[in-house]
Amino acid sequence: ADLDEADEGASPEGLEPTGDELAARMDAYLAANFPRAGAPGLAVAVVDAGGVRYLRTFGDCPDADAPFVVGSLSKSFTAVAVMQLVERGLLELDRPVCEYLPRFWMPDERHKKITLRHCLSHSCGLPGTQWRWLAVSRPRRDEDYYEEVYRFLAHSALHSEPGAFSVYCNDGFTLAEMVVAQV
Repeated sequence: ADLDEADEGASPEGLEPTGDELAARMDAYLAANFPRAGAPGLAVAVVDAGGVRYLRTFGDCPDADAPFVVGSLSKSFTAVAVMQLVERGLLELDRPVCEYLPRFWMPDERHKKITLRHCLSHSCGLPGTQWRWLAVSRPRRDEDYYEEVYRFLAHSALHSEPGAFSVYCNDGFTLAEMVVAQV
């Protein structure tokens, strides 16, 4: 693979550092840069097909098992999971979400037009954010949250026609997450 400017100084593909060399390079980089970031805490993991190669925590993050509020970073994981399932032929971006989630219902009939593509591009027309349990530090079971989302949406109306325009929308990504969990 060709290196871009961000990869300057990176090891050639196939010759990446491992073991003690990886740990020494990561530790040096993070020791120099974590304090400058101004973040209260940090958890770093390097993972490949063979498993976890490097794992460290810094600052207010006491250990790798500590709860970590990742917020909207989870949207990236949801999008990757959706696209992996698309590549495997288990999902279609332009198929209506209600075909994957038969319990998804809204009084606004336009909800039947919402697709995964709409959800991932913030263009599904949903209200925005079902706030209950959205950003909590205590554990929750996904089934409980999904029930809340179904109830919330069953009493909501779309703000726009699906696909009409994009507006930041947590609920669309929640629907995409629910589809991944269902499949």
